[in-house]
Amino acid sequence: MSLRTLFHPELSHHKLPRRPFFEGWYCKMVAADGSMLAIIPGYFKGKNPTDDHAFIQIYDTNRSKSAFIRYPAETYHAAPDALEIEIAGSRFTPRGITLNIDALDDAGTPWQLAGTVTFSELLPWPRHFLSPNAMGWYSFVPFMECNHAVLSFDHTLRGTISDSIAGIVHDFNGGRGYIEKDWGSSFPSEYLWLQGNQFASHPGASIFLSIATIPWLGSSFPGHIGGLWLGDQHQEFHLFAKYNGSSVLALQADERDVLALLQRSNLILRIRAHRDRAVPLSAPYHGSMQTKILESAGTNVSVELFLLRPDSIRPHSRELAASLSDIDLAAPSEYLAHIWGTELLFDDTTTAACLETVGDLSKLAAQPRQAARTL
Repeated sequence: MSLRTLFHPELSHHKLPRRPFFEGWYCKMVAADGSMLAIIPGYFKGKNPTDDHAFIQIYDTNRSKSAFIRYPAETYHAAPDALEIEIAGSRFTPRGITLNIDALDDAGTPWQLAGTVTFSELLPWPRHFLSPNAMGWYSFVPFMECNHAVLSFDHTLRGTISDSIAGIVHDFNGGRGYIEKDWGSSFPSEYLWLQGNQFASHPGASIFLSIATIPWLGSSFPGHIGGLWLGDQHQEFHLFAKYNGSSVLALQADERDVLALLQRSNLILRIRAHRDRAVPLSAPYHGSMQTKILESAGTNVSVELFLLRPDSIRPHSRELAASLSDIDLAAPSEYLAHIWGTELLFDDTTTAACLETVGDLSKLAAQPRQAARTL
C-alpha cells in the first residue's frame, strides 16, 4: 500500500509487490432500452510470475453471454498518476471507454467489439481524509482480502459499440453508467453484491450493496457496505456500513430472490431483488482466476428508505429488531411504514440492476433476536 494508491484507489496497483493479486475496473453501461454491456479490464498476478496476465471480461445481455479474454502481461499499460488503462488497443479512462477487441475468449469463442462511449457527469463516492473510499477506515488496513472503490455511482453515456460477430450495434446515447474497482488477493468465500441505477422515477438514483465474510487476524466477521443516492432532485447520500454503526437486520436469499434489511440510527433500508437469468464470470480466488461466479443482469430491484418518526419505536430499541420475526419483511412498503411508525423517504424500482450471490449467505446476517442484542 502507498499513499498514492490509498487516496487514489482508481489508479492501477499492479506494480505493488503483493502476490497473488488482482485488480479490475467494473464498467457497466446500460442503454436507454435497458440492455447492458459490462466491460471489466484488469490485471492478475499469480503465485508464480508465469501466471501473470491482463484481461478484459465482457457481459453482454443482448447475447446473454460472458467472455474472459486473456492477454499477455506486457500488453497492459497503466498511467502512474491517472486512471488510464490500455490493454491490446482498448482504452479505459474516467472520460470513457474505447474498445478494439478482436480475439478468442477462454472458451474459444470469437469476439469483435469496436467503438467509443464517453462518460460525463460522474458521481463518485463521497470521501474524506479518514475515509478515502467506500471501505471507510478499513482502507488503511494493508492485509484486506478484497477492497472496493465506487468510482461513479451514476453518469451519462454517449456513443456506440459495434459487435461484428453478432451483427448488432450497442447504442448508449442517453444511457447510464456505473464504475467500480475491486482489488486484493481473493474474492470472499461468501458474499452478496448488488448494484443498480436507472431507476424509474428518480433520475440519477443509484444503489450499491456488498455483504461479505471478511477474514480478520485468523478469524472472520460479516461486513457490509451499502450506499444509496436519492437522485438528481435530492442530492442526498445515505451510507449503511459496519464502520458507521449500521446493522444488517435481515438477509434472505435463494436462487431467484434476495431481501436485505439494514438499519442506521433512525433509517431503515429495504432492498428486494428478483433475478431470472445469470451468466458465469471469472473471479479471483486464492491465486487463481479459474473460479466461476454467476452474475445476474437485468435484475429487478426495489429499494425503500424509511425514516423512523420521533414518536415511533426508538431507533436503538430491542423492540424493532425483535419485531422482525413477527412480520412479513416482503410486505408492501405502506404496511411496513404503518407498523414501524415510519415515513417513506424513497420508494423506486430499477430493472437494470446486477446481482451476485456466492456461498452460504445465512452466515452474513444476524437473526432477529441476535440483532436485538446489538441494538
